[in-house]
Amino acid sequence: MTLLDTLQENLWITRGTRAVFVDFSVYNANLNLYCICKIIFEFLPPGGVSPAVQFTPAALTPFGNIWDWILRILLYYFSAYIMYCLCEEIREMVHFKGTYFIQFWNYVDLIIIMLTCLLVVGTEYMKAVMAPYIEEIPHNPTRYGNLETPGIIYQVVKTSGAVLLFFVYLRTFKYLNFSRRIAQLNNTIRNCSKDILGFSVMFFVAYFAYAELGYLVFGSQTDEFRSFGQSMFTLLRTILGDFDYEKISNANWIVAPVYFLTYIILVFFVPLNMFLEIINDTYADVKIDIAIAPKKIEMSEYIKKKCQNLFKKFWMCSERRKGETNDD
Repeated sequence: MTLLDTLQENLWITRGTRAVFVDFSVYNANLNLYCICKIIFEFLPPGGVSPAVQFTPAALTPFGNIWDWILRILLYYFSAYIMYCLCEEIREMVHFKGTYFIQFWNYVDLIIIMLTCLLVVGTEYMKAVMAPYIEEIPHNPTRYGNLETPGIIYQVVKTSGAVLLFFVYLRTFKYLNFSRRIAQLNNTIRNCSKDILGFSVMFFVAYFAYAELGYLVFGSQTDEFRSFGQSMFTLLRTILGDFDYEKISNANWIVAPVYFLTYIILVFFVPLNMFLEIINDTYADVKIDIAIAPKKIEMSEYIKKKCQNLFKKFWMCSERRKGETNDD
């Protein structure tokens, strides 16, 4: 408040001021957690002030304990494995040439490689550049320590790590086709992809039409339809059962019932049953194809047989030792 009073007394804040930005950062030593705070006061032309806040928590400096070093070593091991995968991907590009880019899983592998590189570079940049900069801030109390850039880098590294984990989990489906039951799911999705694409075109044409109609009819009176994007999001919530019919009814009581009933019937009930029917028919066809196909040994059966043979050998060795002991 003292700083704001000083700014106002020295005519930094006048009737011509359109916005005041208050930036500061706080630190919790117990949790080793920073919070980068930004408070904005926008002076509106008709009068009044519109406030807005943004608080970004970030762990910008590591504790330096054993767990942090373990995570760092694991990251290096994973990076080494990714470098090996990169060499393999380059070899496949050279060998298969244009056909390499037809496979879906190749794109997943490339995304994992790029996200891993981004994660490693961002992590090392935080440790090598940002950590010393943050440590120098307490030694310069008269200088503002701007942590907005480290906060943005931290958010990028955190988001890339989360997306990387998602694609790593997604990549496991590539190696689960050894089981006939799991292969049914993958084959069903692959075989019905063209039908679902055609269905999606029809669905989104009707969906966009209702979103545009809702925006034009109810947008001036209801907050849920104030823009085309917000109208699309509201219709998506309606499909999930989260809707407020009274608001659109108060906005236009003539169009609202027709709009709501036709949307539920034409965009929800009919397309949903068509979508389920496409997947159901494709799954039935895939199940028949797998049933009439020549049976191959599954990984689970292979492991089961190996374990049975191992236990059988162990049992025969134990019986042989018992027989030798009895002879003695």
